[in-house]
Amino acid sequence: MRAAISPLPAAWALEKSTDGKVYSAWQYFAADDDECRERFGLAAHSANYIFKNDSEVICSTQFSSVDPLESGEINLSLITGRPSEKTTSQELLNFTLARYIRIRLLRMHTAVFRDGVSADSGVDIQAQAKRSFYTIRSLRIGGRCFCSGHAAKCKANDNNIDNQPRCECMHNTCGTHCDRCCPLYNQRPYRVGTPFQANKCEKCECNGHAKECYYDRDVDEKGLSVNVRGKLSGGGVCMNCTKFTTGINCEKCIPFYYRPSERMPNAEEPCVPCNCSAKGSTGECNPIGGECVCKKGFTGSRCMECAPGYHGENCTKCLCDIKGTMPGGECESHCQCKLHVEGKRC
Repeated sequence: MRAAISPLPAAWALEKSTDGKVYSAWQYFAADDDECRERFGLAAHSANYIFKNDSEVICSTQFSSVDPLESGEINLSLITGRPSEKTTSQELLNFTLARYIRIRLLRMHTAVFRDGVSADSGVDIQAQAKRSFYTIRSLRIGGRCFCSGHAAKCKANDNNIDNQPRCECMHNTCGTHCDRCCPLYNQRPYRVGTPFQANKCEKCECNGHAKECYYDRDVDEKGLSVNVRGKLSGGGVCMNCTKFTTGINCEKCIPFYYRPSERMPNAEEPCVPCNCSAKGSTGECNPIGGECVCKKGFTGSRCMECAPGYHGENCTKCLCDIKGTMPGGECESHCQCKLHVEGKRC
């Protein structure tokens, strides 16, 4: 920030906002320690202050001198001297994030004069009196796009409604600020990138049958999700499985479909309809191989035969007790009992 034909302000505040409504302080400025304490409730600090944390707000006396009377200049860095200056922590990212910036000018320089000269600065009374107003000649703000550590550059896009630069996201991340994993890359929870670790988003293993997934911590802790390397690791759960598949990894067939034993889960057409008798089966079959699930009284791979002890077109239960009847005679009208077995139904 550079002043025009008046001194820099004696007291002012630099504030930031992400919505243009609620503002919070980035830094306060005052003439001396007394004003810092009285106006902002903070101790005064000068140049080269080492911050206690990445979001500490201080009151500085470095840029509040009445001299020079014009064209004074302030060069301020919000990250220099902070613990994560070189590594960019999440706290520092949050602290420096802004869409709107506000400068509140709170006090001009007024000094007690002695013999026509300012007691504080040695500036001529008349010269200072003629400059009792605020001026800002220029304001330059340097910053970087907020890309959450997942972009090397951002660029303007004329197609954007607000004409704001957009991050060119890397590491399988998506979003305006690369602030989430892309739809099919949620095998691990999203993490901000750092200069030392990319924290790439990991692809879910959906066997080619889904275009999106989500991360489930419970699935991760129980080791239920297979990653793209075939290991039970991560918590990716596939969404909207296609080709009649279902399951955490789209590895199963939906009810009434099965996967032939020679086909892999990632086959182009992994699931086929169950080939079962409508009369003798429930309609479902073993999801691998396709053996049908039979109703009571039916048997066979397609449930087209009567089970032992049942007979007829509808496989009704035979009258004779199969345990006490001679082999092959359980469905006779007159039960043929085994030795030492008696009764009408044996």
